[in-house]
Amino acid sequence: YRALLCDKTEALLDQSMEAHLRIRLLLAELSELSPEDPGFDARLTQIQVEVAAHVASEEQTMMPLASSILSPGLLDSLGEVLERKYASVREGASLDEMAFD
Repeated sequence: YRALLCDKTEALLDQSMEAHLRIRLLLAELSELSPEDPGFDARLTQIQVEVAAHVASEEQTMMPLASSILSPGLLDSLGEVLERKYASVREGASLDEMAFD
C-alpha cells in the first residue's frame, strides 16, 4: 500500500487498512472458538462477508487506481510480491508471516 500513498489515495488506503484489521480481529476471535460454539457460524459468516466486500472494493477501486498511478515496472514488481505472498499462504504461512506493507 505504501506505493499508492499520496493525497488522493490516503482516505482509501485508510479504509483498506481498517478492513484488514477488522478481518484479522475476526479471524483471531474465530480461532478462539470451536465449530460447536454457538457463535462460530455467525463469526465465520461475518468473516466471509468482510473478505468479499474488501476484495470487491480492491478490485473495483484500488486496482484501477494503482494502474493509473503506478508505472508498469512498479506494477510488475508489486505483482511479483503478491505472487510470493500467495505462494507462502498456500504453503501454510501464518497471518503474521504474510503481513502486507
